[in-house]
Amino acid sequence: MANVNRYRRGKRNLVEVDVASATVIEKGDFVVLSGGLATTPSLFQAQGSEAASSTLARDGCADIFVGIAEDASAAGSTARILVDVSLDSVYQLEQSTAEAISFGDLVAIKATSTASASYGCEDDAIDSVTNGTTDPIAVCVKSHTAAEGAGTLCKLLPNKVINPAQS
Repeated sequence: MANVNRYRRGKRNLVEVDVASATVIEKGDFVVLSGGLATTPSLFQAQGSEAASSTLARDGCADIFVGIAEDASAAGSTARILVDVSLDSVYQLEQSTAEAISFGDLVAIKATSTASASYGCEDDAIDSVTNGTTDPIAVCVKSHTAAEGAGTLCKLLPNKVINPAQS
């Protein structure tokens, strides 16, 4: 999705993160750190056993998940971007399918379902943990029915990069 403002309400905690020059990040994308630089889950290169399955690739992305991009970064730009890491912000995250999700349900980064060179993850889509996913990145804060489409309101959970003692 192109530069989507997913923020809905709550207190933000914006941090500046360096970006590799070849990385394209759109506003609203999930941001992960690779080699100390911001990238997107789809560019994350799963290594070793992480590359063997979509579940392990998702686990690898969750381990380096930082937050949600508040700025865009074009290819060739090395300017820092703002990333929201707040546990109080509410975002409308896009589900991979229009399924019902309940208040308190955990959600994870959507992994690609087919292997190419290796499995990876999507930049801006989530799956319910009830779909067999692991390593949640957020929790649903408003129940959502399948008839309402594929977006649901969520708050980020503590992650291993910004607040490792809480994750």
